This record gives sequence, C-alpha cells and structure tokens, in this order.
Amino acid sequence: MVLIGGEVHRRAVAVQDHFGDITAFVQEHLAGVRIVRAFAQEEAEARLFHTLDHGYIRRNLALARTQGIFHPLLTLLGGAGAVIALVLGGRAVLDGTMSIGGFVAFGVYLATLVWPMIALGWAISLLQRGDAAADRVQTLLGETADIQEATQAAPLPETSGPRRVTFEGIWFRYPGAGRDWVLRGVSLDLPPGEVMGIVGATGSGKSTLAELLLRTYHPDHGRILLDGVDIRNLSLGDLRAAIGMVPQETFLFSDTLRQNVLLGMPDDGRLEVAAVVSRLDRALADLPDGWETMLGERGINLSGGQRQRAAIARALVRHPRVLVLDDALSAVDAQTEAEILGALRDAMVGRTALIISHRFSAVRDADMIIVLDEGAIVERGTHAELMALGGRYLALLSRQELEESLA
Repeated sequence: MVLIGGEVHRRAVAVQDHFGDITAFVQEHLAGVRIVRAFAQEEAEARLFHTLDHGYIRRNLALARTQGIFHPLLTLLGGAGAVIALVLGGRAVLDGTMSIGGFVAFGVYLATLVWPMIALGWAISLLQRGDAAADRVQTLLGETADIQEATQAAPLPETSGPRRVTFEGIWFRYPGAGRDWVLRGVSLDLPPGEVMGIVGATGSGKSTLAELLLRTYHPDHGRILLDGVDIRNLSLGDLRAAIGMVPQETFLFSDTLRQNVLLGMPDDGRLEVAAVVSRLDRALADLPDGWETMLGERGINLSGGQRQRAAIARALVRHPRVLVLDDALSAVDAQTEAEILGALRDAMVGRTALIISHRFSAVRDADMIIVLDEGAIVERGTHAELMALGGRYLALLSRQELEESLA
C-alpha cells in the first residue's frame, strides 16, 4: 500500500498537470481562433491538440494500471496468506502443537481480514488521487500577491481638483534573471492640471511608467509620489480610485456595453457625457441593442476602435483626478482621433493627464513632452521647443510622417 500509494500520487499529479496544459491550450486557441484561421493553421493546431490529448491518455492509462494493481495484488496476498496458513497450520495440527479449533478460528479471522484490506487499498488509491488534486489547489491558494497593501496606509490628501504626479529617480527592470533595465533614472514632475505627453520608440519604457504609477510593479530604485505621498504608502483602493487608466490592451467582459463602461459606477448621467467625449455614442447606432448590446468574449463583436472608445469612456465615468492614456487611440482613424483629442482637452480641465502615444498628434498640444530612449529621458519640452531643438523628437516625428506618406 505504501509503495503503490506513492506511485498513484505521483501519476495522479502528472495527470492533473497535463490536464491543466490541455485546458490552457484550448482556452488560448479558442480566444485566438481568428488568428488561427487567418494563418490557415487549423490542421497544425489540431495536430498539436491531438499530441497533447494522446499524452493525457498515456498518463491516465499509466495511472489506471497502477491503480489496477491494488485489488488483484491484495486478493493475491490474501489467497497466499490462506495457503500459508493452511500449510503451516495443518502441519501444526498434525504435530499436535495446535488444536483444530484454533486452526479453524485463525482461518476465519484471516478470511474476515481480506475484504477490509482490499477496501483499505481502494480507499488509499482514492485518497492519493484526491491529495494530488488538493496539492494543486493549495499551491494556488498559497500564492501571495507581489503588490501588498501598506501596513498602515497613509491618507491621500483631500481635494476636488487635479493631483500632482512625481517620479523621482526611477530605475526598473521586469522580474527575471538577466533582464536589462527598462527605466534608467527617470525623474519627472507633472504639476496639477497639466498634460504631459510621453513619446519614444517601441521598447523605450513608455507603458512601464503607467504600470508603475498604478503599482502593477514596484520600482527597483526611486519612488513615485501622488500629491507628495509615496504611492507605496497609499492603500491600493485610494490610489486606483484617483487614477483613470486606459491601457493599450482593452479588456471587455461578456456583459452589456452599459455595464462594461460603468463597471460598478452609478448610472447618473455620467455615462452619456463620457460617451460623447470618447465618441462612443456614434457606435451605438451600429449596435443591435444600443447600450444593452451583449458583448462577446473580450468584446469580440466590437471593432478595435470601438473597444478603445469604450475603454476611454470607462475611465472618464469614474471622474478620476489623474487620467492616463496609454496609446489609447492607436486603433481609431486620424479624424476620430482628432475629434476625441479635442473633446478630451475640455474633459481634462481640472485633471492631471499623462498621454503615452506613438502618434505625435496625440501629444502635440501637451504642456510638456518627454522623449524616452532606452529607458532614459533624452529630451523634454513643448512641441515647439523640441522641434527647434532638432534632436530625437524631430527624428521620430519625421520618420512617422514618412511612414504615413508611404502608407
């Protein structure tokens, strides 16, 4: 029981782990089914699934074979015990060292013990499988968040106006051995009510600044202040209630468009205002049930531009004091982008805004523009000042204009 029970446990863990791999594979490929179809990879992905499936079958058969040894082996041992008792006990009776009554009683007791031992083996087999599954659950439940609430959260200063955002000497690299620095000594100050634009080449660290501001990660060195308070000393609820974030990748739930935009906020008229600013109201006529249209997984029945406009509206309905747009207009056309930016300028009055974009038209009117290159600030100033400087900003802008003209 000890030897076989341990083997059942190991093989049950292997079955559970492989089933997790299959589940992840199916979920990922169903979510990305349009990519699979676009690249005509149906047969290749089906072969991969069958390979995983056959591996799962092999592991299950190995577990079944191990479990199958239990009952026959215990029955065999019970029969062998009876034979041994019959031979040795019979010889003892013939020799006169044991009475016939004692021999019969011993045989009855032995026969009585066989079935409980088989049942115990079956129970041990079930317990080992259950223990393997429980280990996986306990491993998940035992995980702790990398970002923890402050032990004694400092209060965020009360204000009905915009807030100041300050980055002081930020050095950061993503977790993992051998990774290079993503941000190198970044320091910037965003005064209350002003708009700051951040531009740079792909991989220069623009989006990382937004993630650090929301405490998705902690910087390795330096600190980030919100109204003079280190964000690590704030409660996550206070911090994220003060910041409205529109990420690069828009996630929408399988719910109505209304509930996706409100996301727990009261429907007190703010929805319509946010829809006008984000130009989401123009998409309502194309949807079968308007605000009550049920969205598919990740908003699959909306276009990329409609999803981004929904994300902008979602951020605006929270009336945040700090608004962060992380390449939030990349999927809309130039005309719609200009209209949204024009409406956002009015909506950002009384708010501090951080606009991260690879499109220079989105940051042209910002009060301050930061140019990042390989994680460091190489230039800063207004659009006119940076154009006159003739440095990295002008080079990036010229390249973008050339790419648009070629397109």
